[in-house]
Amino acid sequence: MGVNTKSINFAQASSQYLSILNVDQTGLNITSSDYTIEYWIKTTDTANYTIAMNDGATANGYATGMGIAGAAAGDLAVFAGGGWYDSNVSLNSGDWIHVAVVRDGSNLDLYIDGSYSKQLTTTVSNNNSYSGTRYIGGIGPNYLNGNLDEVRIWNVARNAGEISANYNKEIAGSESGLVLYLRFNDSLLDETSNNNDFTNNNGATYSTDVPFVGGDEAVTPQSNLLLMGAG
Repeated sequence: MGVNTKSINFAQASSQYLSILNVDQTGLNITSSDYTIEYWIKTTDTANYTIAMNDGATANGYATGMGIAGAAAGDLAVFAGGGWYDSNVSLNSGDWIHVAVVRDGSNLDLYIDGSYSKQLTTTVSNNNSYSGTRYIGGIGPNYLNGNLDEVRIWNVARNAGEISANYNKEIAGSESGLVLYLRFNDSLLDETSNNNDFTNNNGATYSTDVPFVGGDEAVTPQSNLLLMGAG
């Protein structure tokens, strides 16, 4: 596949984030009970951030939707089916870490650096459809301070073999079930045929700091460090 040359860097102090309006998106209003969200992240911050979240006017600021956000003290928390699920996995090590969350029916499973980590729940309710603006990097006042790369959203539940085989290399963009693929190689263009191109708000910048180059893994997997609180 291609050569990974850039990631995107967010400065929390500048409230930087990416967004796409509902009227401009295709395929991101996933109504099935199966999906996969995955991305690379590098941060030393413990602040909350948002990735692929659907925003709305509910009491806690988020509508029913799907997404991944940083929880207290830098832990990963997943928003699915109208509820939050804390993973007790820290993401603020300052190393590149790959995160994948798979919803398969009512099951919600977490993968770290291409390997299965834990099951977060078996009771996700089936109400993940939403028609609103999608955000990457933050929804005020919660913004990421760090880098993201290779954001992918699928409308299918990816299996362990598929995640392991593709997490540390660029993919074509035409894979079955792939509804959003942002490489961040000096571009916010969606690599799928859906053309879910995001808008840069407040000047997030591109960085040559990347988790891998081409198809060769360029980081030491953090799985052994992060598989805490399993069960």
